[in-house]
Amino acid sequence: MTTGDAYFFGKSLLHEMKEIRKELGVCPQQNLLIDVLTCREHLLLFGRLRKVDPEKLPGLVEESLKDIGMLDKADTYVKNLSGGMKRRLNVAMAMIGDPRVVLLDEPTSGMDPTSRHQVWEYLEKKKKGRVIVLCTHFMDEADFLGDRIVIMSHGKLQVAGSSLFLKNRYGLGYHFEIAKNADADDQKILSHIQTFIKEAKIEETNHMSCQIIVPRESVEQFADVLESLENKKDELHISSSGVAATSLEEVFLNLAAEAEMGVDTSQALDQPKPSPLEASPIAQSKEFPVSEGTFSVTRQVKTLIWKKALMSVRQKKELLQQIVAPIFCMAFGILFLFLGDLFMGVQTTSQLIFDESILETSATNHSLGILYVYNNATEKVIMENWIGSQIPLYPESRLFAEDVTDSIEDISDDSQIARYILDHSYNLALVQPTTTPLGPCMRIWFNTSYSGVLPLMHTTLDSAQLNMASGSTGISLNVSYNSLPTTARNTSVLKILFTLFFCIYVCEGINFVPIYAGVAVARERISQARLQQRLMGVYDVLYWLSVLIFDLLLSLPVILIFYFVCYFFASGMKTSALPLTLTLLGFSWACLPFCYLLSLPYKSAASAEKNLTNVVMLTMLAAMLVTFLLNQFNLNPTIFNLITYIVYLVPGYTVMDVTYRVALFFGPNSLIEGLVLPSPFSWEYCGRAMTYLYIEGFVFFILLIYVERWTWIKTDKVNYDAQPYRPTDEDVAKEIERVRATKNDAVCVDGVWKVYPGGKKTPPVEACRDVTFGICEGDCFGLIGPNGAGKTSIISILMGTLGFNKGTCSIKNCPIPKEVKKAYTYLGYCPQFDVLFDCLTTYECLWFYGGIKGIDCLQLPSVIENILICLGLEEHRDKFTRDLSGGNKRRLCVAIAFMGNPQVIIMDEPSTGLDPVSRRKLWNIIKSSSTSRSFLLTTHLMEEADALCNRIAIMVNGQIECIGSSQHLKSKYGDGYTLDLKTEDDKKKMDEVLEFLNSQVGKIEIRESHGSHAIVILPTGKPLSFLFRLLESNKEKLGIKEYTLSQSTLDQVFIQFAKKQREETVMLTQEEALKSMYFCLFYM
Repeated sequence: MTTGDAYFFGKSLLHEMKEIRKELGVCPQQNLLIDVLTCREHLLLFGRLRKVDPEKLPGLVEESLKDIGMLDKADTYVKNLSGGMKRRLNVAMAMIGDPRVVLLDEPTSGMDPTSRHQVWEYLEKKKKGRVIVLCTHFMDEADFLGDRIVIMSHGKLQVAGSSLFLKNRYGLGYHFEIAKNADADDQKILSHIQTFIKEAKIEETNHMSCQIIVPRESVEQFADVLESLENKKDELHISSSGVAATSLEEVFLNLAAEAEMGVDTSQALDQPKPSPLEASPIAQSKEFPVSEGTFSVTRQVKTLIWKKALMSVRQKKELLQQIVAPIFCMAFGILFLFLGDLFMGVQTTSQLIFDESILETSATNHSLGILYVYNNATEKVIMENWIGSQIPLYPESRLFAEDVTDSIEDISDDSQIARYILDHSYNLALVQPTTTPLGPCMRIWFNTSYSGVLPLMHTTLDSAQLNMASGSTGISLNVSYNSLPTTARNTSVLKILFTLFFCIYVCEGINFVPIYAGVAVARERISQARLQQRLMGVYDVLYWLSVLIFDLLLSLPVILIFYFVCYFFASGMKTSALPLTLTLLGFSWACLPFCYLLSLPYKSAASAEKNLTNVVMLTMLAAMLVTFLLNQFNLNPTIFNLITYIVYLVPGYTVMDVTYRVALFFGPNSLIEGLVLPSPFSWEYCGRAMTYLYIEGFVFFILLIYVERWTWIKTDKVNYDAQPYRPTDEDVAKEIERVRATKNDAVCVDGVWKVYPGGKKTPPVEACRDVTFGICEGDCFGLIGPNGAGKTSIISILMGTLGFNKGTCSIKNCPIPKEVKKAYTYLGYCPQFDVLFDCLTTYECLWFYGGIKGIDCLQLPSVIENILICLGLEEHRDKFTRDLSGGNKRRLCVAIAFMGNPQVIIMDEPSTGLDPVSRRKLWNIIKSSSTSRSFLLTTHLMEEADALCNRIAIMVNGQIECIGSSQHLKSKYGDGYTLDLKTEDDKKKMDEVLEFLNSQVGKIEIRESHGSHAIVILPTGKPLSFLFRLLESNKEKLGIKEYTLSQSTLDQVFIQFAKKQREETVMLTQEEALKSMYFCLFYM
């Protein structure tokens, strides 16, 4: 900190941090976990660090795992946990060892509502006796857990107090939520309420529900209003009504608006408070700018190539690997073509030098000289006569021989090997006299490792004999040797060797571009950018065609440099440079779709890069090995040619074979010199290879289209006798009847079943069970449910990326999957995870998607500028998307979903990671656009579904359990009313209030009680009008200072249904099935 200090139980943060850490538990915003440890091991590790009693620690770990609902995951490695489970483990780690102070930073981010509530209950249980400081973007979390809440803005504390205090002081009042029929008149409903409360006004409305805001000061009239609405339901055409108190999120937004306008919070208490939707300049938004596009083949291809070029230029490392590395490899390969002359030039005569010092040898000192031995006196005399008396002679009895290899192997200590070698003598030759029938002669034993020893010995002995015969001592003979000329066979071997090296380096260089091109498309597919482009209307053929065109252009510099060097510098290669270059171009044409095809099974770019290199090289080497082995057998030429045609299906082998042939017969090291050869374009040289490669390119390209299409969607073959689903909820039954009667909804899902096949020991899993719903034009439909409920399966089916077993579904009357490409023209998609290109700026991303949607080039800049302003991204227009914050990335994903003015938009967790102000602004944008298009929304934030959706369906175990407006669901399935009250500062008064409520409304549930403050759940047996009248008439008598009374929240309704959810089952996806197929084909 810059100035000041903080104290933990009287201990200074600046001076006593070491002592503070002993009593401090921390759960940071990022998961700090060790992948190779299990959940149990993490808690044991942190318990030991906190010096928990070793005997008690195992029991505490088991209890913690049970409290956070992870007992069944105790021995699971954390790398295999979901994001929500990792957050739960972080919370448990912060609590282990009972620290007195616990800091929690966004502890429940990434969790579904069920898991979030489980963590809340765990924290409620653990908060006694300690201080918990919680930082969160979820206002309902702060409301549920916070005894005191502090709101900060621009680094300053803005307000502080209990939830009840903040709501009453800074809230907007109460919201009357009314579920209405199609014939209802909003103004008539408002006029009726205004007869009781004049200040009432409509906050927002749609054809299913209406929200009317009233000031909290008018709470005395609530009983009369609610009773009147209940009595006049038929006249006003309403089905139900309820009351919701100001939420903490509205307080936050209201304070944020005042801070933005520079209003002093203390001076704003008595001023009328407009809705945050109206007050906040951040939240004010014009209607979302749109522009319809027109499909154009050339426009899509140009835009896709523009994107590839821009990303390639900015990914400099990969660009160097694709251009510079191949050039170096080819240059190194071409170098071998010029090395032949250095090794196959004119052979010269060499003098064999005779050094007399080699005669001076001994049996004891180490030398490589010649050893002269004798066996008896006669032999000694003969030796002296031949050699001379000045040369040392040794009796044979003093010599010995042994097997050096065996002796060294018997030595156990490595250090003794050197000593052994130094203690023994090794000689070039051993000379021993012997007798023959023709007379005495000399026997020579020589060391063959020295090639000159035999002529040297002959010369030595001849010189000695000549001196002995002439009686002279000065006669000396000289010896020289000439190497034999290199044979034709040796020359051919060297030429083949140099040519082979040339081919290897050329083929290795030309393979760089296809391999990295395959990695690039794998990266796009893994990040779901490929899926996003497909959903935006990019045709599969156009996508792959644009990628292929760009990668071919990228390989051209390398090929052209190769042609230039061969044509101008490689002697003998001038005539073959063009056909060889065309063959390399054909290789790029064939190998690029081949690598795209091989990249489909991989789930990470790193594994794709490593394995693609191995597969391309290994298939090439395997084909070479096959042909080499077949050449060793005298096969029938027809059979051999047939096998050759088969291995030519491997592009790498084809180009290596033809390069080898051309270089061997037409290059500087040609095996056939001076003969007239056929044209390099002939069938046996480049003709066959070029034909094969260009045909293979078309075959691999078509195969790529069909295999990828199979990965997108495949008709399921599971034979599953499904039992008809009979809904128990009347609203679900009515929805089924409505959908099957109209068939005109913008989105229609009718009786869809999705069953994942089981294994040998596991039964099939019903992901979707007879799911039926429809989304009308102008509707925002919320599909919510716990993890594993089937939401993702329904979205994938609608997007055409997942097959289904039974039923029908359509988008704008385009049946899925039959007319899925046509459906994409009406569809926009905002995925759960950010699907952005790291190397493009915000502006460029919008330009790219606007281009593939076909928006007119003249209109596109103004459309993008308006979108940037509307979403508050104008200051980030030139930032790379990798540098954007999480919230800004989500805004950009939403903007992309709106490009091209789609009539149906699927939004999967659109506001994940946004703060309340940004979230509300995004909601306003969606609301402003919902009148002209249909939305399908999935979310884990119930406030988001409550704020945006006209109708909501809750899915559990693959089927829809209930459907209707938010108010309808809360009225029908709410399990109680929430009463938050504060009495006079006397605990006895609170006890009297609780006893009074228990006697008047039945058994109540006390969620929490602290002195004069309590939160109580009242049963639904009594209507809201009765409860308001009861509280108002007894307020002074019971000493109630302030209170808020609300109906059940959507979150509470959701939890009630989510308890029925079965454990999520992990199934084999189509991508995993495809990967298994590829491993069988290429890796086994």
